[in-house]
Amino acid sequence: MLHYLIGDATTPIKTPALIAHTVNDKNRWGSGFVVAVSKEDRRPEEMYHRWHKKEGGKDLPLGAVQVCPFTNGNLIANMVAQHDTKPINGVPPVRYDALRQALKSVFYHAKENDLTVAMPRVCAVRSGGDWDKVEGIIKEEMGDIETYVYTLPNEKNQWPQKYENEDTDKDVTELFD
Repeated sequence: MLHYLIGDATTPIKTPALIAHTVNDKNRWGSGFVVAVSKEDRRPEEMYHRWHKKEGGKDLPLGAVQVCPFTNGNLIANMVAQHDTKPINGVPPVRYDALRQALKSVFYHAKENDLTVAMPRVCAVRSGGDWDKVEGIIKEEMGDIETYVYTLPNEKNQWPQKYENEDTDKDVTELFD
């Protein structure tokens, strides 16, 4: 079940949550959602860099997932679904097959641990992906896992979706009880 909310995916409304986001295969952490992650908790960034070092400095495997502890009993899923950080010969960093493979791992981890999944609009902003394609992959791979896609308030008008917590005077947590 896919839900669209206005808010910050680092503070999901349904917890405990597995907060899924994409990272690149080059050990570069420093823009986009990862900045918000590191502001809340440095462990996911530190574990990402250690993972790269453990790989001997080689590119991280596309489609791989690293699950890390995060604040408030939540977890972070570092999904390797980007090759590099900028387009190469006109090809954006997003790798849809890698995203699909990573989301399968996220699904099983969430299912086994009775977690909801929270995420920003993965692969649709900095990595140059097509949101319609990404959304289709999320719907196919997440199955019956409650999945919440968060859009920051200042970015909500960039997307055509109706947000479940827009135009309501209820506390957003009441919408999903």
